[in-house]
Amino acid sequence: VEDNIKSTEQEGAEGNSYVQDGVLRKVLSSSAWGDKLDITKYDFEKTYSVDLQDGWNVDNMRVVTFVSNFNTDALKRRVYNTQQLACTKTTGITNTTAEAQRPFFVVGGVVVANQGFRVVEVCDIAGRKVSAHNLGAGLYIVKATDGERVYTQKVIVKH
Repeated sequence: VEDNIKSTEQEGAEGNSYVQDGVLRKVLSSSAWGDKLDITKYDFEKTYSVDLQDGWNVDNMRVVTFVSNFNTDALKRRVYNTQQLACTKTTGITNTTAEAQRPFFVVGGVVVANQGFRVVEVCDIAGRKVSAHNLGAGLYIVKATDGERVYTQKVIVKH
């Protein structure tokens, strides 16, 4: 996605120019809804690359990613995770990790770890260890690690 594109072809533009933000320059997957990912092991990774075209200003570009469950019934579609990262010069984005923001998320009662993380344990409010699969509605404490850092977070599951 590129921002701050000056256009002189937009009708009604002040001073004969119009600034457009959020211009989709390239879809890096096979469709706008993305590629299928196998998350049965609660971990996934997908690598993409793109050649920048003449006229694109990499300093005004960002990569937008999301994880969702496509469903033909639009009311059942959900976006579980999204991230935006700015590109800088020609280096672009070489690696995206969950950092401290969200090492895991819950999908349909199942704790799913982001790239590079694994779920260490899930406990209910009474402190009992429970399975990371089939969580019922309630409050849980989830611990995840990437091998160097450990994150502990309260999670509320609603059904």
